Amino acid sequence: DYETFTLKFRVVDKELNVPENTKVSVTIALKNVQPQNISLTDDYTNAIGTQYTNVYKDETLLYSLSSQSNVASVVGYIGSPSNIIVPAVVKVSNQNYVVNKLVEAVFAELTITETSVLVSSITNIVLPNSISYVGTGAFVGTGITHMDLPESVVEFGVGETIFGEGMTFAYCHNLMTIKLSPTITSIGDATFLECKNLTRIHIPCSVLSFGESAFANCEKLDSIEIPYGVASIGHGAFWGCPLTQISVHSLNSVFDSRENCNAIIETSTNTLLVGSSNTTFPSSVTKIAFFAFCDNQALTSIEIPNTVKEIGVPVGSEYPDGFGYVFNGCKNLRSVVLPEGITDIYMETFFCCENLISVNIPSTILYIKGSSFYYCKKLNNITIPSSTIDILEHAFEGCNGLNTIYIDSQNVTSKLTSQSAQGCLLNNATSVYIKSGIDVTTAT
Repeated sequence: DYETFTLKFRVVDKELNVPENTKVSVTIALKNVQPQNISLTDDYTNAIGTQYTNVYKDETLLYSLSSQSNVASVVGYIGSPSNIIVPAVVKVSNQNYVVNKLVEAVFAELTITETSVLVSSITNIVLPNSISYVGTGAFVGTGITHMDLPESVVEFGVGETIFGEGMTFAYCHNLMTIKLSPTITSIGDATFLECKNLTRIHIPCSVLSFGESAFANCEKLDSIEIPYGVASIGHGAFWGCPLTQISVHSLNSVFDSRENCNAIIETSTNTLLVGSSNTTFPSSVTKIAFFAFCDNQALTSIEIPNTVKEIGVPVGSEYPDGFGYVFNGCKNLRSVVLPEGITDIYMETFFCCENLISVNIPSTILYIKGSSFYYCKKLNNITIPSSTIDILEHAFEGCNGLNTIYIDSQNVTSKLTSQSAQGCLLNNATSVYIKSGIDVTTAT
């Protein structure tokens, strides 16, 4: 009942305006593919709008030449090659140019449809030891299965494109193994985002930081070792990774995995930042950070001891209000034991934990925040303790299996109306038990 349009456009900003009430099916293709008729003196504007001068082409690649320093940057490629071998030197007019740079998004080829991200025709890229600079987004969406970054690479995932900073191998769905240069110092934002077949990676000891979402949704990455020099780990660096093993080098002064706990702990605050399916909790750990277990599909059960006093706390100053999301999207999580002493179940803590069957609400809970149990469709019973002051919007929405409810809180009972956030508790209930002595006259 609607028309389908094919839209061809150049990305100028991040907005695409569509007429109101119009349904449009859009395919976006980003390719650094250029026609065959480029000569030495041509200028060249690539797919992300960067212009290059003094461009030379060979059979496969496009280079921007610098006559002052006799170096060449790879700026694009020609046709639809499957195998790309970058030379160490190109010779033009009897002058040798050392190929030392892959510019931003140089091999990027990303096709996004309504249902999937399609990888490009490029399945193999070989780099020479002359390369010292690899720009952000350089390999986005390629079909490579393995990559050796030469030891000459010092600047990795730098610069900025429409992808942002980082994203060097983002959406390389076929990438299984990679050898990183032992000289790189940072793994930037979303560097390996959605590398769905990446199974294992060795992090060089030269690395000092991980950006946000650095390994997000690497669905087969089940272990990680943090080198001794890492001093910064961005939020969501390991979202969606089915981590079973985590270790931090014993000489790291910022993070640790004390008592072989299979987790990353911020040493100065005793806060667990990233957990795994085999995490244990040393008695010295008092907090669990927001997103700590987010989207870990290897996690099936967890018992948090009473030594943990807060779950879902923000880390750093960038997200001062970022409470919650600890087990967000853990679809195989079935049972949880929460500690006595915590006062809040923060926003989206168990969001879409669709196989969660059993969880206790500690007797110290004051607030159950918005969407905290959203779409926990197999959760069949719950007890709201007398301490609970309020249940916020959508807290139990979509909990279609929640048929037995015990309410010990006067505050919650007084707000039980068909239109209230508390009322959604009753949507599918067959048995509701309210503690003796509680006034139920306001419940409608």
